[in-house]
Amino acid sequence: MKLPWPNVFADGDVEKWISDLELIASCNGIKGSAHIVTALGSLLTGRARATYDLNLESNRALNYDNLKSALVAEFSKEDDREKAMNRF
Repeated sequence: MKLPWPNVFADGDVEKWISDLELIASCNGIKGSAHIVTALGSLLTGRARATYDLNLESNRALNYDNLKSALVAEFSKEDDREKAMNRF
């Protein structure tokens, strides 16, 4: 059974979105880091796509785990700032 791809990601809960992407990719028979990286690149916009492109230029995006870590780190910084601002 093939599942539809998740919506394009630009901002929000990146860890949940990545988890959904991995599940859908697995169900759709997508295996291997290079295939997931390709699929991921076509589903990112905005700041997420900028993070992807920056990592692609340094060849870090060719490894799915590196790219995933970079995306989580980028969006975790924003969450940390929001939490800190909400304390005031």
